[in-house]
Amino acid sequence: MSTATGFASLSSNTPLVPFSYNTQGVLENDVAIRVTHCGICHSDLHHLKNEFGHNLWPMVPGHEIIGHIVEVGSSVTKFKVGDRVGVGCYINTCGKCEYCSTKRSQYCGRITLTYNSKKPDGSTTYGGYCDRIVVDHNYVNTIPENISSEEAAPLLCAGVTLYSPMKHWGVKSGHRVGILGLGGLGHMGVKLAVAMGAEVTVFSTSPNKKEEALRVLKAHHFVLSNDVEEVKKLRGSFDFLINTISGAAINLDLYIPLLKTDSTFIFVGVSPEAHSLHIAPLIVKRIALVGSLIGSVEDSQETLEFCSKNNVVPMVEVLPISEINTAMERLERNDVHYRFVVKHPPSVPKVN
Repeated sequence: MSTATGFASLSSNTPLVPFSYNTQGVLENDVAIRVTHCGICHSDLHHLKNEFGHNLWPMVPGHEIIGHIVEVGSSVTKFKVGDRVGVGCYINTCGKCEYCSTKRSQYCGRITLTYNSKKPDGSTTYGGYCDRIVVDHNYVNTIPENISSEEAAPLLCAGVTLYSPMKHWGVKSGHRVGILGLGGLGHMGVKLAVAMGAEVTVFSTSPNKKEEALRVLKAHHFVLSNDVEEVKKLRGSFDFLINTISGAAINLDLYIPLLKTDSTFIFVGVSPEAHSLHIAPLIVKRIALVGSLIGSVEDSQETLEFCSKNNVVPMVEVLPISEINTAMERLERNDVHYRFVVKHPPSVPKVN
């Protein structure tokens, strides 16, 4: 057993506080990771506010984890001490169902999430807002050398959450893709779709994001989504619309008509509010309204390799872990450009 230190939520809507706890011992298939960086996902904020209604306290959030292996189990051959690795949104599944056997383990009915979840032995999982985590090596990703740790962290959630559905539904060169929302998920959607060769349009309520969307993120078009008449001019234009907005429900009756026949509307943003929709436009154009949940461990590795090859990395702001509550306060008011990553202080060798 070793001690991990980090920050935990002790109750709903209260600041994160310093927290220490014993980590499990390293079993034969496990690796112990000294955490150096952890991305902040908007779902972390939802959990801190208990908006999903199933919190386990104390709760240590964080599922975009980067660090270095400090110990390996006796049966682990894929990794060695010193390797830089990542851990994403889940750390265990049944390994036997139809989803696990077809590289879709994120849909396993017995999935164990990286935090705020129960392991098969009944213990609670704690995430990456701490300096040490022990994980089965089958749920660990290798980080390409040309991607920094702070840039790699969001790829394990925000990156794969956009890459996985684009791959599954076949976004490719020549397609017209609309990205709804330009935040942590949205800016990754723009970068990935552009790298896949699509013609990309950003829909955002923030006019001050236009120049960066076009000049830096390389989107081809920018539309103010609260300008209803401008939005309506794009009816029948898109092969894909991807909703990355998680703060509120959107007006589906405005956006669905923008799609072509046999096109797809993809939800990856999770709103605490319910959406409403008149279904006639889906019927008359055979439009698919779908959702996608993160990605498998294999998807995450593929995302990392794709981003490495195509120089696709998130735009991040790095803060010390001691400023985690400041980051959460800023995230709640959308004051982030575009993803927060917290950095743990360097480990200090023990003096005997």
